[in-house]
Amino acid sequence: MKIVIAHSRPVPPRHYGGTERVADWLCQGLIELGHEVLLLAPAGSKPRKGVRWIALESRLPWHEEVLSKTPEDADVFHSMVPLSETVENRFHVPTVTTIHGNGKPHERFSPWAIFVSDDHAKRHGRRAYVHNGVDPAEFPTVLKTERERRGLVFLAKTSWKVKNLRGAASLARQAGVGLSIGGGQLPLRERLEAALRPGWKWWGPVAGDRKARLLGSGKAMIFPVLWDEPFGLVVIESLLSGTPVLATPRGSLPELIDSRVGRLIPWEEPVSWIERIRELESGHLRFDPECCRQLALDRFHYRKMAESYLTWYRRRLAGGRWDEQV
Repeated sequence: MKIVIAHSRPVPPRHYGGTERVADWLCQGLIELGHEVLLLAPAGSKPRKGVRWIALESRLPWHEEVLSKTPEDADVFHSMVPLSETVENRFHVPTVTTIHGNGKPHERFSPWAIFVSDDHAKRHGRRAYVHNGVDPAEFPTVLKTERERRGLVFLAKTSWKVKNLRGAASLARQAGVGLSIGGGQLPLRERLEAALRPGWKWWGPVAGDRKARLLGSGKAMIFPVLWDEPFGLVVIESLLSGTPVLATPRGSLPELIDSRVGRLIPWEEPVSWIERIRELESGHLRFDPECCRQLALDRFHYRKMAESYLTWYRRRLAGGRWDEQV
């Protein structure tokens, strides 16, 4: 099959970028499964070996440029950026679109939209979803033991209130444990506290090996989000690093985390949060790093993601629709 993957930002990203990395891993998985892949993405992209790339020059609106550069002999055009049904109907090849974020009120999606978790799809009145997959080679294969780990890890967009850094810091403070914070340069109050409080560290923006070191350093990653998470890529990256996850049961998170690799705790139960954190610190609550990694390998490998997308591509080529309401 000849598959076109399109993104409006460089693939992979120069630094951190979740959807761009998913696109990169999907290209790799499709190539390994024997398919031909053309990437349409802006200058600065560095596609994997075997992936053909056409640079987008931004002289036209993005959808116009990908329309003009999609070969007529392609089997499927797969956009990582939402496209309207009107635009999709202008393509001369079948299209699908991955929706990575939560839709705005009254936002309408294409009949050929694919979401990134079961919960994500259902909240938008749809059925089609594919869990994101990750390349385990980007995370340590030699894992730190539980004894070598210290405190909690927080990794998310630190300035985004729904990611709840302020809540994570409050819980770590009350439980008396260290906190390593990555993902941005704001807010300043928590950044200053991390600089002054013993056992705390502000890592700022992280990517690559530095991010892998951060994720592999803690007894657990704390992920107390206050919104319905579409997927939660950092949860899988944490598990691949052998680090269990304490999270709120919002959005996709019950699909990613079970009792072998973490705990789901409602944000309205702060006492339960503090108890679990203290149990981790004391050793009364333990998780096997190898089990965390193996679960992620079994369920969220990039090849598994590619296989799932191929199923939807074939349905699209067969003329089936998947935009039924739940």
